[in-house]
Amino acid sequence: MFGLGALRLNSPNVEGRVSARLQAERRGEILLGQWLSTDQAEQYKAHRYFDVVGSDTGRRYRIHRGTVMNIEELPRDGSGAQRLCFAPNGIIAVGDVMVAQKIALEKFELAALAIANKDGSRHAPGAPAQEVVLLAGLGLSFASLVVLVWLLLHDLKFLL
Repeated sequence: MFGLGALRLNSPNVEGRVSARLQAERRGEILLGQWLSTDQAEQYKAHRYFDVVGSDTGRRYRIHRGTVMNIEELPRDGSGAQRLCFAPNGIIAVGDVMVAQKIALEKFELAALAIANKDGSRHAPGAPAQEVVLLAGLGLSFASLVVLVWLLLHDLKFLL
């Protein structure tokens, strides 16, 4: 069995990976800022979300900061919003994912909707669905476990 107590988290490899991830997140935020209109940038700065209009149906969508179930379809009649999720494959900076979501909805709306995961229910606009929050938390926990196992299996020099 692995000796988890011997894992040295102050290793240069771990620090380098964390630093690289933080740099990627900063670059993603810069890229997102370059793709937002003035109104979207102001909205994002104030609320950490911005609205887009779909290219094919003219529907409005709200993209919240995040990568999991972070898109709301805003219905015209004011009824509850439906949560959507689609993103590029891989571990990608949040800003990069949001740029991809924005472009997909503004240029290829129907294709994006065809692959989107939907939460299957309607919620008051802006209100997170409890099951969405639970799933996001479980996904983060699972992702953390996967990263830890990967580190243990691929960087055995962390172990004494």
